Amino acid sequence: MEGRDEAVFKDRQILMRNKRVVYNIIYGQCSPSIQEVLIGDKDYQDKSDNFEVKWLLDQLRFLSVGLDRTANGYVQDQTAHQTFLKYEAKE
Repeated sequence: MEGRDEAVFKDRQILMRNKRVVYNIIYGQCSPSIQEVLIGDKDYQDKSDNFEVKWLLDQLRFLSVGLDRTANGYVQDQTAHQTFLKYEAKE
């Protein structure tokens, strides 16, 4: 049983190291202005300390399409749809 515990511990260390590497690669590819927006998020410190890759990717996805996590998603969707229709009508 002791050998299994050591294997689990070693696997957890490898997982944390991999999470740290992936998080730092993704974060390092962000522009300074995007990094500032991420740092301004209320959850940033906790998520960054734990190298939460999924959280980081979700935040970048929101930022890439101009969405704000605090805004109403339905309103933003409706606004985006109306803008799309305006562009489509011009052509």
